[in-house]
Amino acid sequence: VQVAGLLAVWSQTSAGPCLAAPMACVRSDDADPWGRLVVGVLTVAAFIWAVSLRTDTHSDASIVDRLWSIQPWVYCWYVCFMFPSSARVVLMTALATAWGIRLTYNFAIKGGYAGGEDYRWAVVRH
Repeated sequence: VQVAGLLAVWSQTSAGPCLAAPMACVRSDDADPWGRLVVGVLTVAAFIWAVSLRTDTHSDASIVDRLWSIQPWVYCWYVCFMFPSSARVVLMTALATAWGIRLTYNFAIKGGYAGGEDYRWAVVRH
């Protein structure tokens, strides 16, 4: 339901043509940057979901926990390169990057990248 809602909203923005023809959007040099970002985010999300299903005995949704502090600032840097003259975009990218590095560091020192399920899920289940 959430993905359908996002697609409905995004199709009404300048991302609409890219959602209608994603491959043409990615190959085009003059495609809308927002549309390319939307297509890229959806592609990455689908890939991460597919990777989370890779095990035979159970799915590993913890891959999302390993990437949630990294992905947002990667997307921010994409927008920063698309609109380099915007001081607001540069500032927001710098802040998102600093925050993402902090979150990634904290997750790493608590063993989040060691593999297996995120330690916080055990707390949530109980």
